[in-house]
Parts: sequence; C-alpha cells; structure tokens
Amino acid sequence: MSNNLSNAGLFRFPTPGTPPGYRTPPPRTPSPRADVSRGVAHQPEGNSSEAGDDQSLPVPNPPPHTTTRRLTPNVDKKRRDIRLSMTGKTILISLEEFMNRFIPAPPGETEPVEAFKAVDFTGIPQDIESDMYGPLVAAFNQEWLLPHDIPVSAPHKGDGTVASNQKIDGGLYLRGNAPQDSTSWSSIELSIECKIDATKQDPFDDKTKNPEASAITRKDVRGQIMCYAVLVFDNQHRVHHFTLLILGAMARLVRWDRSGVLVTHKFDYTKEPEKLAQFLWRFGRMTPAQRGHDTTAVRVLPGSADFRLMHARATTPLMNRNGRVIDEHARDMFEQSLKVTVRVCIEDDSGKKTYDVVEKDAPLWRLTVHGEQGPRHFLVGKPHTTAASLAGRGTRTYVAIDTADPDGQFVYMKDAWRVAHDGIDQEGKILKKLNDDSDGGPVVGVPTLRCHGDVVGQVTISQDVWREKHPTAKHEDCPLKTHRHYRLVVNEVCLPMSKFSDFWELVSMLIDCINAHGHAYSRKGLLHRDISAGNVLIYPKVVDVNGKVSEQWVGLLADWELAKQVRKTDAEDVRRQLDRTGTWQFASAMALDNPTKRIIVQDDIESFFHLLLYFAIRYLPHNCDNVGDFMDRYFDGYREVNGEYYGGEKKLLCMKLGLLTTPGAIPLEFYIPKQNAQPADSQAGALPSHEDVASEASAVCPHLPDQKLLNSPCPSISNESVNSSRNSPCVGPSVAQFPVTADGANESLELHPINAIFAGLLKSIKAHYTLYFTPRTTSKTASAQSTMAGTFQAPHAASLEKRSIARLRHIAMGLDTPASTSADSLIAGTAPTDKQKKELADLAAKLGDHRAMVSLLSSHINSDTWPTYVDRIPDQLPKNYRRGNETALGSKRTFELTQIETDEPPNKRSRSIR
Repeated sequence: MSNNLSNAGLFRFPTPGTPPGYRTPPPRTPSPRADVSRGVAHQPEGNSSEAGDDQSLPVPNPPPHTTTRRLTPNVDKKRRDIRLSMTGKTILISLEEFMNRFIPAPPGETEPVEAFKAVDFTGIPQDIESDMYGPLVAAFNQEWLLPHDIPVSAPHKGDGTVASNQKIDGGLYLRGNAPQDSTSWSSIELSIECKIDATKQDPFDDKTKNPEASAITRKDVRGQIMCYAVLVFDNQHRVHHFTLLILGAMARLVRWDRSGVLVTHKFDYTKEPEKLAQFLWRFGRMTPAQRGHDTTAVRVLPGSADFRLMHARATTPLMNRNGRVIDEHARDMFEQSLKVTVRVCIEDDSGKKTYDVVEKDAPLWRLTVHGEQGPRHFLVGKPHTTAASLAGRGTRTYVAIDTADPDGQFVYMKDAWRVAHDGIDQEGKILKKLNDDSDGGPVVGVPTLRCHGDVVGQVTISQDVWREKHPTAKHEDCPLKTHRHYRLVVNEVCLPMSKFSDFWELVSMLIDCINAHGHAYSRKGLLHRDISAGNVLIYPKVVDVNGKVSEQWVGLLADWELAKQVRKTDAEDVRRQLDRTGTWQFASAMALDNPTKRIIVQDDIESFFHLLLYFAIRYLPHNCDNVGDFMDRYFDGYREVNGEYYGGEKKLLCMKLGLLTTPGAIPLEFYIPKQNAQPADSQAGALPSHEDVASEASAVCPHLPDQKLLNSPCPSISNESVNSSRNSPCVGPSVAQFPVTADGANESLELHPINAIFAGLLKSIKAHYTLYFTPRTTSKTASAQSTMAGTFQAPHAASLEKRSIARLRHIAMGLDTPASTSADSLIAGTAPTDKQKKELADLAAKLGDHRAMVSLLSSHINSDTWPTYVDRIPDQLPKNYRRGNETALGSKRTFELTQIETDEPPNKRSRSIR
C-alpha cells in the first residue's frame, strides 16, 4: 500500500526537469479458507513492496500471436461481482467537462497547445494488442510531457503481493518508484488498459441512455477495469483514481471514487492527439491530492523513530503491573501487519522458472484522526481486513499504536467511507452514547470509543455530477450515495467469533452479545440491525481480581454503524436511505422477503439464531450429508421476481415451520463427536474455589452483582456439580443413528445439547411468523455442493477454568426451557384456536424480549449435558465450495444495488479481491 510520496501529502511536484525520487442478488457465503471478519485478525495477501530505483523503460517481450489472458474462475467471478455491484453507478460526461473539473491546468504555467497538436500517436498499432505496449510507452515517454512520471508496460507479470496475480497493460509511476517488469498496484499513479476494438471491447456506450454496454464481451471488459480500480484502492490510501482506457484508435478517461464512475465520451487520439497530450501534460503536473492520494496518510520511513517504535512494539510482549504478559493476540496481529508475503519467480541459467514465497517489510503509515479534541496520530502496517469493493464504505481495519500512548495497549482502527446522509450518525457518536453514563450507565459488551472523526475535505463527487445531469430528479432518486472518509478508533482488539474453542463457549459469548444488544435497546434506545459473524466478536478481556490476573474470552457486539435510534415519533422515524444495508446470510427471513420492512428487535434476535446455526452446520457432526448444498439453500438462497431479489425458500420455510431440515427434508440433528483424546479432567488441574470464580466472573461481567451469583440456587454452580460434570461421560438427551462420523465411520452418536437450544428458539420464531408473516409469491431458487466431517481435540485446563467462570456469568439468567403447549401441534395453514392464539402471542413476545432469550440460552448451557471436551470439529464446508479469497465472514452486503441485467446468477460481495 503506497502513496508513493514519503513526505507530507501537500507536496507539489517541482518544476520540469527536476524529477523527485440495489436490485442486486445476494452475496455468497464466505469461503472456508477466508476466515476473517471486519473486526478481526486477517492479513490479506498483498500490499506493496518497496519500489526499485530503476528509471528505465521496461517493455517485456510478449508471447507471439496472442493477447488472451488465462484467468482462474475465481478472478472471472470477482470481475462479474464487482461489475454487478456497480450497476447503475456510471455517469457519462464530456471530455471538456472532465478536464476542466478534474484535470486542472497547473497554476503559473502556460500550456504548450501547439506542442500538443504536434504529438504523433499514430505509431501505436491497432490490430494486435500485444504490439501496442512498446510504441505506447515510447510515445508517452517524453520529459516535457511527463516530467515526474515514467510509463511502464508490464502486461505479462502480475504483482507478487497480490494473490490473484492480476496485472494491467500499463501505467504511470513516479520516477524512482517504477517497477522493472511487473505491475505494482501499490505505486501505480495512472492505470492504462489497452484493447484493439473500439466498439466490441468498449465497456461503455455513448449512443444509449444507459452508458453501461450490455454485450457480454463489453461487460467483461468493464468488470476487468473495475477490478483493477479495486486493487488500486486496496493497495493505496486513495480518495479517487484515474484510468486511461485505450480502445484501438479511440480512448476514454475514467475517474473512480467510492460513490461511482465518471467516464468521458470516446475520442480519437490519433486524429486529435492534443486531447490525449493535454491530459498527460496536466496529469504529470497535478499534486498528489489532485491525483487522488489521501494526504492524511504519511509513510513511516525505515530508520525513523516511528519505524523503530513499531518494530520494537511488535516483538516486545506487553506486561501489566504484576509482570504478567497480556494482549499477546493483539501484539501478534500487529507483528503480522508489518510483513507482506511476496511471490517471486526465480529463473536458473537454463531458463527454468521456479516460484518461491518470501516475506518483505510492509509499508508502514502514520494515519491522522481528526477527533473532537484535535488531531491524533496512529501507526499502522498493512490492513487486517479490506473491503475489495469499489463504490461503498470500502472499510479497512488495522491494529494500531496510539502515538499519544506509544507504550500502552494496542488499539483498533476502522477506516471507512461512511454514508453521509441526513439522519445517519457517525458510528463514533453511537459508541459514545453506548459508553456514557446516561440511562443506567455504559453498556457492557460493546467497543470502547477512543476517538473518531471525518477526514477533512475527503468526500465523493460522483453523486453531485449525477444530480447535475438530472436536475429534475428528486434527491432521493439518485442511485449514488454520498460517502465521506471517516476513521474510528476503539480500545478493544478482538478475535473473530470463528476462533471459539467449543460450542459451550460459543453460546456463552453469544449470550454476552445478546445482553449488550438488549441493554443498548432498552436503556439507550438503539437497535443494532446488522447481526452477523463479522460483528459478533471474541474479546480476550484481562481480569485482575485481588492481584490475580487472567484472560477471559467474552463476547463483544461491534460495528454499530447501521444502528438506528428507535425512540422517535412516527414523524421522526423516517427512512434514512432508499435501501437497507445488512448482511444477507444472517438477515431474518421476514426482512429478506420484504425489502421495505422496518427492522425490529425480533429480526436481530433471529439473526443470532442464524449465526449459531452457521457455526453448528460447519463445526459439529450432523445428519446433513451435503453442507455446501445446505449453505447454498439456507444462507445464500434467493428468489427472483420481476428482476428483484428476495430471501431463499429454505430459510423462510424453516422459520415458518419452526423446524430445521436437511436438503433431503429430514429433520436436522447435531451430534456430540466421540472423544478420541485424553479426558479433559486428566489434563486439567483443580478448579478454582467457588469464591474465586465468583469474584472473577463479577470482574468480567460487572453488571451482575457478586451476591446474586453466590446465592444462586442453581445446583450446577457448586464445585461438586462442576467436577461431576467434568468427570462424567458425555450424555446427550438420546442416541441417534448418524450416517457420517468425525472419522467417516457409520456409528451411533449422541444428540448434542445444542439441538434443544435450536428447538427452544424456533418455538418463538415459529409463533412470530405464524402471527405476523404475510406470504409472497416468488420463483427461482439456488443450488449446492458437498461435505465431510472431521476430528476434534481435548481442551487445555485453562479453557475449563474459563467455562467455570463464564457459567457464573449466566447462572442468574437461566430459566426452565419453555414447556410444550397446544400451539406446538398447530398445523401450518390452519387457523389457530383462541387458546393457541394466546399461546402463540406469548411465545412470539419472547422473541422480542432479551431477558427471555438470554434466560433460554442460559438455562441450556447451565445443564450438565454438554461435552467436557472440545466438541468442535474441523470445518465441513467443502473445498469445492470455495468462491475465491474475496469474501470474509460476515461481509456487509447492501440490499440496494440496482441490477439492470437479470439474466445472471446471484453474486457475492467481494471482501478481498487480492
């Protein structure tokens, strides 16, 4: 990731001669190999490497008679996905307007108009694409034209730091910062893509009202150049970026930002060379800010004080006052962010090529946050998550050092382009309310705000151009949103929920998050509205009680950017956006079936249900013999009606029936894996005393009073009961026949206690849908793939101690599982009796009652039927379900993107296109 300038971003190049060194189908389920989330440890493959000093003009010899690139299916899909996500966001403008508005003449210099006209671009071949590169580079390589940049053509070797190995035909790079023989997404200044056919390969259309060409080849090219723009945004700190598109003898100029795409009409650069020459001449004299660089991101140079501090902190464990090492997970994440993996080609004397992977220093940065108390500075390496999207929030996250507290704990930064519409608060303002002392005090289980603020002067422009082109359109009719650059820093560095040790721990941490959701709603009047695997996180919390320090894993509910204030009158509670943003896989079936539905508490609670099921279907033995098919139908499923997309039938049917089934319509059951390791109690030491555990539990969850915990009548709180549970064999409610076990054998396995949790939750969900769901007629569903189960392991003693403490956190909340009622026998489609209506209403009400939901979960995990060893098995989502490295767990997906073409299957919002 590079802005190519090591000093302040307001630097202006010196004088010539002195070069400076909606209707969109849903996204897809994440790949099992891309186990990441927005607030977690993920190191995307690919950031910049240090640039070389060679100022020559590298023009590689292309293979003869071909310009066809062989792309993997993943890259093809990424390009299609990006293109679909950008549908309706292209604006066609004149070249004159584009130049006057975005490519200004440098102040104090007179343009050499006659020299522009004298430039000869006719020597660039038009018949074979590979023949275009050398002459194009030669024609551009004139110092009077480009005093500070060097044109480079490297269409046959990709950037080794980018996993997808994508490359572009050429680009402009600063002199002294140009690659020798490959694309460098981290340092490219102007992207240049060449095609030979001015019509068949033109991704845009000047002749129709819709500037987005619809022919297959032309759509493919549009997806290609859009993916290139994404790679630039992913690998640099960018506000906008420019592309020069060569189409035979014709050319277009393109400007990308987080709102949309501005494209000029085609012009013939061979007949009107002055147009292309003027663009190059002006571009070569533009400031970094004018070129689109984020001037608040400053490179940390090797050898500097900041550089030394970052490397020292990365390798030095942090000690608390008692001399105990803490926050090792954060230090490890930070250390990994200082390195980048590079794929290099090694050629021996005989010409044989081999490839190797090496680690290099990643570019380091000082990022500024303009908070309420003034600017604050944070030191970061490469991002841990990237959005791999073009228009939209473009969220990136970092583990960072606060320069105001350089020896303190690491912090977490979110860098995003927030939607800047009326009524949409900054996420930091929402967190500030959640953290303050009003309405009963701070909400436990949410991030702690350190600072936040908009980046001064950095806002998208494309939406303003659209409105100028449509002066009679209503403001809300604009398909492009206004995005403003925004940074948020919180104290907690978290792990993804996918790192849970066992399912008892997973449910325990989900209870923490439901509690946080409930307190935010009941006390602060805020509804989260985007429960997903990426927003429900693990926080390794350091607890210090009476001089004893330990680290306990608790659940943390993050990403409150879509939260909405619910304490408003009907007149005040208006829609803030024409669309709704959320996470498709975890959204309630009712919300997916009705895009205009107002999200309520019941929708979010249902999302917690889907989240628990998401992990269970992947990491527990069960009787579903095709996990890929289940994931496709339940989480990624969709229905298409008149060009609009709705949730899949599988999820909706399960909610209406109150029953989970396999793709073969068999009731879905989960099993306890057989223990093939030493019993947990043979590895664990003695459990801590009841008083010590209670005190520590109170420290982890301070809103639960010690006395209430200590006086709890629940028998499972006693030492004898806990030890009995640990020393007893696994006992499930019953024994069932399981077709595929962890080791592939055909054996009997015991039902897992998580089945009872699903059954209890489904009672309330079914009642809610019976009373409030209105059917919709839909058509067209999606399909699936295959599965395997795996093995498991025994836990460390520390994990059992954590379970004992977490058990105390929830013991006071546990109630009995709801008893069966006459409503349970209600047949779908039949009218309920008055008694059944009342029972249904009571059950449905519990879905909107946080205390009832927490009590339900707590009553189940406080039982002694849970395995005393790790019941999690390896991921069962098959390898052939992989849809590339682009999607992270819980990646956000907007419901709003307009899709004009409806003849394509659903797409998945990319998370990392590297």
